[in-house]
Amino acid sequence: MGDARDAMTNAAIDSLTSFRQSVLTIQQPGLLAPACLRLFPLFILALLKQKAFRTGTSTRLDDRLFAMCQLKYQPLVYSMLMIHPALYRVDDLTDEGALNINERTIPQPRVLQLSVEKLSREAAFLMDAGTLER
Repeated sequence: MGDARDAMTNAAIDSLTSFRQSVLTIQQPGLLAPACLRLFPLFILALLKQKAFRTGTSTRLDDRLFAMCQLKYQPLVYSMLMIHPALYRVDDLTDEGALNINERTIPQPRVLQLSVEKLSREAAFLMDAGTLER
């Protein structure tokens, strides 16, 4: 388990280091990454917190194996929802982007950035994490 965790961490470090060494000619302070790699460390961190890769004795072997099989065999869309859930605000639905089915308009909520700044006590939200685990 430790080797898999180290491999994921090293993949993020190696990809960002390679970008910095091959593309950037001027050494600038801070972490610079192309748009396609900006969220890669965040996704690695979220993946390390999943039951499949969590360390410690709090995760049962059956739960760990089930989570590993889910990550391996699910379609990518559902695996990504497990790693980075989608957040929807459902109390202010509008007809913008609505579906028209059988002459009925079905409003669709916008996907919000998964951030605490988007939350408020006066609103209702739905978080789609892909699957229901008990």
